[in-house]
Amino acid sequence: MNPFPKHCFALILLVVPLECFACGSVAQSFFGMILESDKDRLETFLQSHACSGELKFSPDQADPYIAVVLMNAAHAGVSKNIFESVLSRFNCVAQLKNRTGYKVLIDYVGQERFAEICPPGMLDRVYVVKAQGGANLRASPAMNGEKVGTVAQGSVAVDGEPHGEWIKVKTYAGEGYMHASTLRAYLYMNDR
Repeated sequence: MNPFPKHCFALILLVVPLECFACGSVAQSFFGMILESDKDRLETFLQSHACSGELKFSPDQADPYIAVVLMNAAHAGVSKNIFESVLSRFNCVAQLKNRTGYKVLIDYVGQERFAEICPPGMLDRVYVVKAQGGANLRASPAMNGEKVGTVAQGSVAVDGEPHGEWIKVKTYAGEGYMHASTLRAYLYMNDR
């Protein structure tokens, strides 16, 4: 039985409107599974998302859906190894840690194991592109540095290493430098 009544579907739509989804996006993929309660289907779906090294997802869009699918998976009793892999892969959906229901994720793997998978400080070097229209990724920390690519607004940038006004990061567009003004911390200050 699905622990989320069908009216939750409408509530979730208020969090992120459908038109925000990019074709084939992580948010769209998880959104398609929010009402699923079958253990085998959930396990197969989560397994397909557990190993991907893909950095092209927007946590602001995807985290609410990932959390709901993981809560369904916990209630269905899916493999803890798969569950933990997805939890780790998507930064412990940490943007939702102060929201109702997050405790289900912690309880499923246990407090001690959760602390191993999602240690304090793990997101200190993770950023989200906040610049409207995206931001340039450069080969060197300078406005005249060679442009390596453009990273979409809302995308994740990992392994952040500050260099003055620039932050060296890894993104789906490659590795390089992004101006600090185009990024925000993965977690808002009130979520830390």
